[in-house]
Parts: sequence; C-alpha cells; structure tokens
Amino acid sequence: VIACIIISYRLFFLILPFAPIYYIGFIRYYKKMSCTLETMFEKRALAVDQLNESLALRSVSRYCNDFRYPMEKYQHRLQGY
Repeated sequence: VIACIIISYRLFFLILPFAPIYYIGFIRYYKKMSCTLETMFEKRALAVDQLNESLALRSVSRYCNDFRYPMEKYQHRLQGY
C-alpha cells in the first residue's frame, strides 16, 4: 500500500508540469470545434431557408400557371403564405 502511495505521489509530480499544456490544448480544441459547429449549423440553416423559399415559389408559380385552378382555391392557398 505504501509503495502505491509513493508511486502515485511521484507520478503526480511527473504529470503536474504538463497539466497546463493539456489544458491549453483542450481549450484550443474546444474553441476550434465550437467554430466548426457554428459554421456548419449556419450553412445548414441557410440551405433550409433557400429550400423553403424555392418550395414556396414553386407552389405559387405552379398555381399561377394553372388557369383551370378555381380562383377561390387560389386565393385561399395564397392566404397561407
């Protein structure tokens, strides 16, 4: 038991000088990962917005081009936008 305590004590003092290096590395990695995730989510949100706009425009243009579509249904459909 005493040998384990002595080994643990010595290992603690061997690792202690490197702790700030690990800490700084972890902070840099965390910041880089946060920036990467933020960029990825912004790109995904922009893509979803563009998709929603294109779907809305496509459905409106489809109904506008179809002259057989009754006027009251057309107006009711546009009220949803």
